[in-house]
Amino acid sequence: MKDDRLNLYKSLFKGREDVFALRWEKGGKSSYMPAYSFDPHRYRLHQMKGGTFQTFTDKTYQPLTDDNLIKHLKGEHLIGLYPLLQDNNSWFIAADFDEADWIEECRKFIKICEEYDIPTYGIQFLIFAPASTHMYKNTFFGKQILQGINLFIGHPRPLSFRKVE
Repeated sequence: MKDDRLNLYKSLFKGREDVFALRWEKGGKSSYMPAYSFDPHRYRLHQMKGGTFQTFTDKTYQPLTDDNLIKHLKGEHLIGLYPLLQDNNSWFIAADFDEADWIEECRKFIKICEEYDIPTYGIQFLIFAPASTHMYKNTFFGKQILQGINLFIGHPRPLSFRKVE
């Protein structure tokens, strides 16, 4: 992959660099979890004593590297960024719609963003900030859009709307 494309990706998707998430699948379920470095032998000993990965303390986060990003962009593995920086700021808002009525709710979301001249990208909607912005402001902004399209009426949370990060 050319450096200029990787640099473009990194300039848009700015998140924590000290950790990233890997996608896992097991028994029909899937999610993301932090990528860790650990000694497998020590972990097996921990398991033999009844321990779990959650209680295993001899692990460290793997930092996000260009190699991880390149593998993700080539489709070799799926990773997730942690957009919330350690100072509680972020560079973009991501809004996910996953469940029932997601297509209709996505259309409404796009419509209100277009009305306010807010560019959005994809079905996992991305709104990029011109500067690092406190997460409270980003979350408030995202929820204002959702309220503007009446996704919260009758529900504490829309059925298809998963989160704003």
